[in-house]
This record gives sequence, C-alpha cells and structure tokens, in this order.
Amino acid sequence: MKMKLILITLCCNIFFNHVSAQEISASTGKIGPFFLEMKQAEIEKICNKKFTINELADVSNNYEKTIEVQVNGVAYAIDFVPYYNDNGEKENSYNLCRVVCKDKNIKTKSGISVGMNKFEVLKKLNTMNIGFEFSKYLRYDNNGIATRTFSEFIKINDAQSGRALTINIVNEVVQSFELYIDEGC
Repeated sequence: MKMKLILITLCCNIFFNHVSAQEISASTGKIGPFFLEMKQAEIEKICNKKFTINELADVSNNYEKTIEVQVNGVAYAIDFVPYYNDNGEKENSYNLCRVVCKDKNIKTKSGISVGMNKFEVLKKLNTMNIGFEFSKYLRYDNNGIATRTFSEFIKINDAQSGRALTINIVNEVVQSFELYIDEGC
C-alpha cells in the first residue's frame, strides 16, 4: 500500500510539473488564452474575476487602462476598449484590444521565445515567408539623458486581420511579446 501511494504521488508530481511548464503560444492571433476582440465576459471567465468599469477604462477620457492578470501562474497585461454592437452603439461591455506577456515559457510556432538573442530571431524570421519591421531606439532615463541601452522592436503585421505581434527587445534580448489591434496609423 505504501509503495502504491509513493507511485501515485510521483505520477502526480510529474504530471503537474509538466502542466505548469507548458509553453505559452504567441501569434498574430492570440497570446496564451487571449484572443484580440475577446469579450469581457469570456476574459472574466478565464481570469476567474469580474472587472469593474474603473479597472477597465478611464471613463472620463474613454481610454483603456492596463490590467495585470494571472492565468495558470502566468502574468499578462491586458487592455480593453468599449464594445460597440453591429449598429455602432456603445454597449455596457468591453473587448480585449492588447495583451502583453513576459513569461519565459512563451514561444511562437517558429520557436521565437523570451530570452532569445535578437540575431537568432532575425535569422529565423529571414528564413520565413513573412513580412516584419525592425526598429531600434535609444533609451533615456527619467532626466532625459540618453542611456547606453536600446529598445528594439520587431513588428510582425497581419494586415488582413488588422493585428500585429511585436517582439520587444532590450539589450539584444527578447523581453516580451505584445499583441494588439493595428489600425495602420
């Protein structure tokens, strides 16, 4: 009986360690469990939390706010925009418009992941039939003085769906993935 209990415990530990270390997918369609334009009620179900109007938007300016959430031990930053029905009328609900993830287990189908060197990322993207933009900006401190670090972005556009996936890079290392609605402005 004692041996059975040890075997069951060992199997459970292996299963739960595997589940917790699962990769999180990132694409121009979704990051983890989140899809752009996902309705507030669906997100509340995933997060097991009800959001208040004050959490979702700056009501006075009609701008979205970033909300930090945890799903299955993974941190996400999400933004909402007001939902408009087919008649163009604003409803008392919100849709997801942006999601950011910095988790070390996040990966694209091609294997690009947080922690990867930017040159590896560019090499992977150059071998694919995909359009992307690379931008590099000098970073400044709070006093406006240039630092020795750079912020770099690789933006993968999905023009047909109006979405973009940005790979955020600091000091030549991937820091996060950001999925958002790209209005082409």
